[in-house]
Amino acid sequence: ASLTPFAGPVTGGTTISIAGANLGTAFVVSLGGLQATILSVSEGLITAKTPPGTLGERDLTVVTRGGTVTRIRAFAYVPPPTMVSIEPPSGPTSGGTRITIRGSGLAGTTSVVIGGIPTTNVVATANAVTATTPAHGAGARNVVLNTPSGAVTMVGGFLYTTSFTGGSRSEEHT
Repeated sequence: ASLTPFAGPVTGGTTISIAGANLGTAFVVSLGGLQATILSVSEGLITAKTPPGTLGERDLTVVTRGGTVTRIRAFAYVPPPTMVSIEPPSGPTSGGTRITIRGSGLAGTTSVVIGGIPTTNVVATANAVTATTPAHGAGARNVVLNTPSGAVTMVGGFLYTTSFTGGSRSEEHT
């Protein structure tokens, strides 16, 4: 009846859930003829890990003792996400900086996390994500994008800065 998620990286390893009826005797799950690793099976749900594949949509086939069913173009292998740049690359420890992250495979980004704290106002397209930075202590922080085709991290990708009272100089603290 349904497959979630509907996409994952060409590297494989995406945990998929196949919902339906009479699935309890399933012994093969494949995507485009490549066998997935079955993790669990019940009458109404199969969970499996996708095998590595090539770019594009693939048919999903489930083989049970009662027969075989195929759903056409049910899963899409997509390129893993990449991050190329973050603009601006720094902002105040108080947060509130609107950043633009450029890269590829970014459509459907579910969250942006900086230094372990989620951003707000995330808007994603295939090649760019905008978000508002959270407050954080001074220093360079990792930026993590979570997408349907996997997560990608830019180590030290955003620099939080603090201005000292009585001066106009910004300094980095680690």
